[in-house]
Amino acid sequence: MTRTIPSHRTLPALAAVLLSALLPLGGCDDTDAPPAPTAADKPQGYVETLLASKDKANATVDAQRLRTLSTYLTVYAVDRNSKFPPSLQDLVEKVDLATREDILTPDGRPLQYVAGQSMHSPGQSVLAYDDQPRYGGKHLVLLVGAEVTTLTPDELQSALAKTRASLAAAPTADE
Repeated sequence: MTRTIPSHRTLPALAAVLLSALLPLGGCDDTDAPPAPTAADKPQGYVETLLASKDKANATVDAQRLRTLSTYLTVYAVDRNSKFPPSLQDLVEKVDLATREDILTPDGRPLQYVAGQSMHSPGQSVLAYDDQPRYGGKHLVLLVGAEVTTLTPDELQSALAKTRASLAAAPTADE
């Protein structure tokens, strides 16, 4: 049996036949398609929704950065009798994987760091945080227990006060 392949001259005619067969079925007719949405058709708050989505995505990236920092701090502490570094700059100098970008806020400022803690400090103690509230007016905060959370400015101040009180009450290496 011989198969005939349509030539380039018969393809337009074949397409016209197929198209005319589909049009009565509503298969290729543009007249039934809904009109393209206009700015007036977009739901109210569309821009706000997009901005909120962008903020949520940025918050996720920034929280992941703090989780990565937590991993580096743990690597440092495991090799140094469970003690976290005296500064984040010391972390960058001593842990090969850590980079300067790991200790910066999204706008390039250094993260705030509460030195003098160890892996044995209370898990809810503040270890590092962005001192500028960003997402919903909250600060991203890394706790000693490796939890990344968001706190309002008042909650952050309260958590910092508890952290400092815990540090003041902790025995020093000389005791």
